Amino acid sequence: INKTGNRVAIEAHSNHTFRMALEKLGYDTNTVYSIASDLKRSFPALLRKITTIPYLKVPRWSEIDNISVLIPALLVGAWEENCSGDKEVLKSLSGLEYDEYIRLLHPFIACNDTPLVVIDGSYMCISISEMWNVLWKQLSPDMFQRFKSCVLSVFDVVDPTYELPEKQWYMAGVLGKKSDYSAQLLRGLIISLIMIIERDDSTGNSLGISSITAECEVLVSQVFNQVKTWQDWYTIAPYIPVFVEATPNAVLSIMEKEADMPDSEFWKMFNNPEDVLLGRTFYTHLLWALEKLVWLSRYASRAVKLLMCFADKGYEYKLSNTPINTLTDIFCLWYPQGIFTLEERNLLLEKILKEHPESARSLIKALLPQGRQTTSGISKFSWRNVDISETRVSTNEYRDACMFLAEKFLDNIRPSFSDWDIIFSRFNA
Repeated sequence: INKTGNRVAIEAHSNHTFRMALEKLGYDTNTVYSIASDLKRSFPALLRKITTIPYLKVPRWSEIDNISVLIPALLVGAWEENCSGDKEVLKSLSGLEYDEYIRLLHPFIACNDTPLVVIDGSYMCISISEMWNVLWKQLSPDMFQRFKSCVLSVFDVVDPTYELPEKQWYMAGVLGKKSDYSAQLLRGLIISLIMIIERDDSTGNSLGISSITAECEVLVSQVFNQVKTWQDWYTIAPYIPVFVEATPNAVLSIMEKEADMPDSEFWKMFNNPEDVLLGRTFYTHLLWALEKLVWLSRYASRAVKLLMCFADKGYEYKLSNTPINTLTDIFCLWYPQGIFTLEERNLLLEKILKEHPESARSLIKALLPQGRQTTSGISKFSWRNVDISETRVSTNEYRDACMFLAEKFLDNIRPSFSDWDIIFSRFNA
């Protein structure tokens, strides 16, 4: 900058401009959000991701000596320097005092092509997938055991926010009820589980474990076995949609088990907040987790069954996010979502009508034609590598689906006002 000359300000890319640029490169919306979240708006990381030139795909930081020092940072993904718990986790993983460990990270932070970004005491790994590709073989059995111990310990701590009356939750930090662990670190640990499982194969690994996936399944089951009280469930709820990407079967099995117990503290997550604007909802995290499972053929039917179980409870909701609305998005006749084929959807809807008559009528009323209909996209996987394809419905297929659903409803119609209301309000659409 020259004192008397023209000044040129080079502004940092915002999330919006970075995503717009990715869309111009031809990426769809879901891929754009995934890339933006992973790369933290880093141009060098983006260049390595899209280039076809071999030597440009190798990050410069990988040429610095002792790159294994990055492993603890990678395992947590991100951390806050003002959170004592975050520093303790890094101390446990590195075997060093926190300040000493940060000193060892300085050569990587200072290099031009840094794998870490630091802003006001907030540390974040850039391009987590890329870092795992480079550092995967550096993960030792001892480090993996320390990582598992950290996961168990941090998710066994209840957020002190819930020691306060609900009306004061939004100001927990001001009242000295701040968690020792940052949300970024907790989320980062789960993402590391996903990255580790994604690299499990039958060719063996450096961890000396026959099945990494099975080992992580056990770990996640142990984490959820620690969850007993409503405070425990409120604390872990925001992370359930990420846990489900790591170990779908373990998380779904836990939810099914809890749903079978009417007196479980699990059901308190469906309580409405006292204040819609400042309050917190927890059941929405369960819905988002189940929406992701609908994209996996092995778990899709179980996810729908659990959503119907939630719907049968008949809770009143203050938000538009409800089990019935999620099911409506999944079974939308003109824009269905999830892994099911059109024939499988018909069979499921027929089964739902027979086994869940009350909830089924709310679902059918939402599905049948009615004026201008809209639908929203259900949650998709952010970190787990899952092939997702869009089901396109032709005009004839849409008409056939409407006729099938109408016929099945008429086969099960009851002499009630609500049933005949569906007849008159929908069938003439």
